[in-house]
Amino acid sequence: MLKMKNVQKIMLFFLVVVGLLYSIDDSIISKTKIDSSKFVVFDVAPKALKRFAPIYPEEEKKYGKEGKIWLEVEISKNGTVGEVNILGNETGSEALAKSSIEATKKWKYEPAYRDGKPITCWVKFPVVFTLK
Repeated sequence: MLKMKNVQKIMLFFLVVVGLLYSIDDSIISKTKIDSSKFVVFDVAPKALKRFAPIYPEEEKKYGKEGKIWLEVEISKNGTVGEVNILGNETGSEALAKSSIEATKKWKYEPAYRDGKPITCWVKFPVVFTLK
């Protein structure tokens, strides 16, 4: 009888944990801003050839604004940056967000390849602002 109660407790604990994990996963998925239809499978990932650092506005430095701006970036077949979307702004600063977009739009890439042909794809990455 004692062993059966322990087995029941273990099963109940397992079911509760699985239920919690399932509910957490659903909440994350429902809050995501990424449009998964934009993302494609590629054989060779895009590679940044030329990057430009964003300008850190003096006003934002003065107030100690730091953090990450998460971007979703379209990289075209010819390696230029197309559309840029902000996925998250940990800095709370519109000026830093604008600066990160302006800099990223100047970047040049070796495009992604699938079946030996260049393709348009989307990537996600953070632009980090830190004061040293």
